[in-house]
Amino acid sequence: MNGDPPVEGALLLTAGFGTRAEPFSICRPKALLPFGSGTVLSNVWSHTSQLHPRRLVANASRCPDLVLSGLSTDRSAEMMFEERPLGAATTMGRLAPTSRGGTWLVANTDMVTTPPLVQMLDHHRNRGAHWTVLVGPFPPSGEYGGLRVRSDGRIRPDQDGTTTCCEQAHYLGYSIVESMVLDIARRRQCIGLFSDLLPAALDEGLRLESFYSDSRWLDMGRMSMIVTNVLEGGSFLHPGAFVAENAVLEGRYNIGNRCRVMPGCLVRDAVMLEGSVLEEGKLENEILLWSCRRGP
Repeated sequence: MNGDPPVEGALLLTAGFGTRAEPFSICRPKALLPFGSGTVLSNVWSHTSQLHPRRLVANASRCPDLVLSGLSTDRSAEMMFEERPLGAATTMGRLAPTSRGGTWLVANTDMVTTPPLVQMLDHHRNRGAHWTVLVGPFPPSGEYGGLRVRSDGRIRPDQDGTTTCCEQAHYLGYSIVESMVLDIARRRQCIGLFSDLLPAALDEGLRLESFYSDSRWLDMGRMSMIVTNVLEGGSFLHPGAFVAENAVLEGRYNIGNRCRVMPGCLVRDAVMLEGSVLEEGKLENEILLWSCRRGP
């Protein structure tokens, strides 16, 4: 990173409303969904830690203790509890008084991707940007809004009257921002990241850049895609799970801690979240929610 210091901090956003993933997201944040042998949250943190942030901050409206315990790190994570989700930009504004003029990484936690964060930070600093967003191709399924990216990589608002050629790009969930972006979010009371904060930052003359990556992006926030995308992490059977000798596991599966698959049951291409029990029949192409029991 050109000898520059690491980023001041990383903000992991886990306090969204989660309406796309109901009813699952009513009891726990989407960030705690399993992926491989870990969670979506631990996957995001594993990439974020490449930048060696001095501070690690997470916000949460549900299960803040579980969010903190899910951040396996040798440093203390800070929790910004929100009784109700406040919006990404509002949360960023809350950080402004303690940002110490440094660079921050802001990451969504409802997706899995492989972000080239070291290269992105180099690009951010070399271009003298105040805010750099990671963008890429749109996923093959699902309906997603896009960001307008000029041919020179600059980000533009939806309507700015420019004649410079712009293309729509998909936001991959990671932003690198300088502390003045946090200050704007606080001072102008922004709520939405791109609906409010982006035009406010442009209005104040900040330089907004994009960094393109063709990394695969998995949506962990849409209920219809959760099973398929969780299983993209490969099959996993937690050591604390119980599977009866004559139970059958086929295809891909993710079976969490304290789960029980009883005799004669079949699990095929399915996900069992921590504490769930399959007492009879089969679980196929679906997800059994935390501490849920399927049976007579």
